[in-house]
Amino acid sequence: MGWTLCRENSRMPFEVGQIAWFNMLEKFKLLYHTVKHLKPTQILYQLKYRIKKPGPLENYSKTYAPESICFLSFKELAPV
Repeated sequence: MGWTLCRENSRMPFEVGQIAWFNMLEKFKLLYHTVKHLKPTQILYQLKYRIKKPGPLENYSKTYAPESICFLSFKELAPV
């Protein structure tokens, strides 16, 4: 499974393929421990929004007239 690292110069007695397999296994364990706390709908939405490309910003923006904005008006009270 891949070439063996030089054992005299290495502290790890693994083959390169075993290291890659171990890293992949660690990532699967991390993913499992993250996903096990989520609800099924949360998992589906995570998958959906990671696959789906975001739309252009024109679709999200709303047009408004600045003169139609109503500012809040507060009454001034005399200090007590």
